[in-house]
Amino acid sequence: MELDLVKIDEIDQLISNKGFSSILDRHGKVVSSNIFSLFEILNSEDQYTLIKELINRFILIRDYEKYARKISSFICDLFGGEEIVIVPVNDEKGSIKSGHAFAYDISIYIDKRKFKNFDMKEGNFDKIKNSNKKIFIVVDDFVGSGSQAKAFLRKYQDAKIFNKENCYIFSIASMERARSRLSNYCVDIYSEIYLRRCISDYLGDFTAKDPLAVYSEIEKMLKLKSVYRFGYLKSESLISLKRTPNNTLPIFWSENGLGGKWPAIFPR
Repeated sequence: MELDLVKIDEIDQLISNKGFSSILDRHGKVVSSNIFSLFEILNSEDQYTLIKELINRFILIRDYEKYARKISSFICDLFGGEEIVIVPVNDEKGSIKSGHAFAYDISIYIDKRKFKNFDMKEGNFDKIKNSNKKIFIVVDDFVGSGSQAKAFLRKYQDAKIFNKENCYIFSIASMERARSRLSNYCVDIYSEIYLRRCISDYLGDFTAKDPLAVYSEIEKMLKLKSVYRFGYLKSESLISLKRTPNNTLPIFWSENGLGGKWPAIFPR
């Protein structure tokens, strides 16, 4: 799509309003350049308008300190006087994930004096005694489909480390649909930001008459496995943190298009 002066001005204003002017992607490239490149490969006015509206709703979180402080204070209010264990979500391989960074931030700002006992574990629960009397605070920066958190909770609940009644999940952001998927594995999920599907749950809010079809036209230019279409398990998320979750619409993070030169705004 050829960008005329009006469109260029609109995109410039959008970038400025979102605070993206000086933001770099993980490759060290200026995000604003990626945004202009994305608009240039679009094929219609509907696509242009939809992408503009989606970027306007996009949530970017790079600084975890503010959220770590708020959640630390909330945990103190809820569980003061109890024995608590902070546990970051990890996968079956025990890989270091972004949730580890957020759990560490919480451990810095939380007032440990408020608790009968405070501990932090990264998956090694062998030395924990009387675990049924402790509160387990499972931490991640983002809960998307809930599949990774569910596998993590099942693993340790099957091992009788903790159970639904003494397990809580805390995150910066989470998809609302994940709450129902995890309801049998924890008391609740507490997040600073709750997200719904960014297109399907807001169909009447878009300028295009059929935003799902318009988006699908754009996504077809990418080479994607079906599980990632509209975001992992069709999550339709619209967020990037220290890393962009695959739950986010893939046109914003995948680089598997245009011969590997797809202008992902926030590549994974």
